[in-house]
Amino acid sequence: MYEFTGDISRKEIAKLLPKLEVMSIYTDPYGIVITDLNNIPPPNVRFVGRFATWNHTYKIQDVIKDALARYDFISIWNKQKDFNANFFDFNVKDIELQQKLTKDFVLHVEDEAHELLREINWKMDQYKIKEIDRVHLLEEWIDIFKYWLGIGNVWGFTLEDFFNEFWRKSKIVDERFKEFIKEKNKKELQNK
Repeated sequence: MYEFTGDISRKEIAKLLPKLEVMSIYTDPYGIVITDLNNIPPPNVRFVGRFATWNHTYKIQDVIKDALARYDFISIWNKQKDFNANFFDFNVKDIELQQKLTKDFVLHVEDEAHELLREINWKMDQYKIKEIDRVHLLEEWIDIFKYWLGIGNVWGFTLEDFFNEFWRKSKIVDERFKEFIKEKNKKELQNK
């Protein structure tokens, strides 16, 4: 998405950006950008800029931070693996140790998940409503994630393993959901 100030024609855009295929053009006379946090980029696409994200709170400095790959998953993976190296040797292929460590990491994940629950109002019989502290909520979520990454470290999974399996499983889940919706719509038609 390109954004220009003022009213610009398709012909003017073609002059400015001759290699660009103009799919559609829209002029907003009031210049209002609507925030939509549900705007998820497709695989292998990264939205850059405040208008690309449909988030008008996104500033130039945010684009620069993203461009510097501050949130690079490889560095996160490697940082956690480096920390976990304090507790076990990745070169040792001892199935008993791997199973014990997996159990320990799963228990840590469960414990951290309960700590996360304590940050929200989840109990049905809870009379006291607590104020949600997003900082603590984020911290507990990251704690879960760090232990969860440890499980992959224990079994020697690589980033390539992670990404390949993620996309393979996502395809299966997407297909199952499509089938579920198809069946649901079929039943609704039969009930009419």
